[in-house]
Amino acid sequence: MKEYKGDPSCHLALQKALQVTKEDPSYGKAWLSLGGARGNMQQYDLAVTAFEKALDLGLTARFVQPAQENLQMARVGAGIPDPLLEATELAALTVGLR
Repeated sequence: MKEYKGDPSCHLALQKALQVTKEDPSYGKAWLSLGGARGNMQQYDLAVTAFEKALDLGLTARFVQPAQENLQMARVGAGIPDPLLEATELAALTVGLR
């Protein structure tokens, strides 16, 4: 895991999010916060896991789209291919658009 030497508030946010997810692992918003903290610390693979967990647990409507967007950004940072984009590219090749 990459060591983060940036803003100390990121470490504080990470510690708080880890504490809350440990105390209440079914609290989706805590996993969303954990994903954000991990992403800010450039720990993208761990951010992906946290964002996926948040979405799996369920979030209120106003947090779903930001969680999905942050998940996509974390996937890019982690070098994980986007399955939707791959499917779209495959469909375009199939119908001769590329």
